[in-house]
Order: sequence, then C-alpha cells, then structure tokens
Amino acid sequence: MLISQLGLTKIYNQMHNPTLRELTIEDNKKILTSNSKEAQKQFGKETMILWKHLNNEEGSYSFNDAVRDIFQLRKLHKQMDEAVLEAYGWHEDSNYGPPINLAHDFYEIDYLPENDRIRFTISPEARKEILKRLLLLNHEIHEGEVKGNLKKGKNSKNNKSRKKANDPNQLNVFQ
Repeated sequence: MLISQLGLTKIYNQMHNPTLRELTIEDNKKILTSNSKEAQKQFGKETMILWKHLNNEEGSYSFNDAVRDIFQLRKLHKQMDEAVLEAYGWHEDSNYGPPINLAHDFYEIDYLPENDRIRFTISPEARKEILKRLLLLNHEIHEGEVKGNLKKGKNSKNNKSRKKANDPNQLNVFQ
C-alpha cells in the first residue's frame, strides 16, 4: 500500500476484481486513445480506477507491478485459508468427513449488495461444509463443557453467570 500509494479500499476492490490483468502496450494505447466509457467496458470500472490512480501519482510504481502484487495478495489469502483448514485437520480425511476442496476463485456472494457481489474466495460448497463442521465442533465443545461441569457436581446454567474474574482459564481482554 505504501509503495503504490493505494489505500486499503482500492487494494480490497482489486483483490476481488475478476477482470484485473496486466496490461500490454496496446492496452495502454487503447486506454489513452479511447474515451473512459469504452475503456471501462473493456477493462472494468475497478481496473480503470487503479490505472488512473497509478498514472496520476508521481513516483508510484507501474500498473503491472500493482497487478502482480494484488495477485500475490490473492495467493497469500489462499495460503492462509489452507493453513486454517490444516489446523482443523480438514485438509485430509477426518471424523468430520473427506478433505475440503476450497476451490478459490471468483464467486457471486448472494448475501452482499447486488452491485458488489463478486469476491475472490472459497467456493460456496466449501463455505457450507466449513460452516457445517464448525457448528458440529461447537456442539461437541459445548457438550464436553456440560459433561465436565456435571462431573464436578456443578450446575452448568448457574456456573456460567458466576464464573470468577480471577479464573486463570478466563481470558482478560482489558489488559
């Protein structure tokens, strides 16, 4: 962000821009000689915003350098998702089922505003499977906590509201 003088919003928008690509010399000529509406139709609105920004900023780096960095950001995003999947053990066969294929790509996300639904993310199928497994895991953990309290002879309903503030297992977020 610092080198390109791009803000977080512009980088975020480009991260999820499926039309983003490196521009050839011919592409740059087309952009310079066509009106902005023609260029916007061919290259996409977000791509044109990035191109204009980088061409208006003195001392910033090239459009294609920015594109390569955004592709690297997508790669890092994918690696982070895969690391989380591996931390849960869901990258291979487990008690929860077969490995999850994240299938990163551009998908239309139906719960976002109509004019801004395309995101570089995991597939809808992978998202549903992850949410299903997290729900199962949450139920298992809760069941374990309830059983643990019952073994100690405590009522789990009353115990929740009376948890001591100095309990070493309780995280203090105000430190």
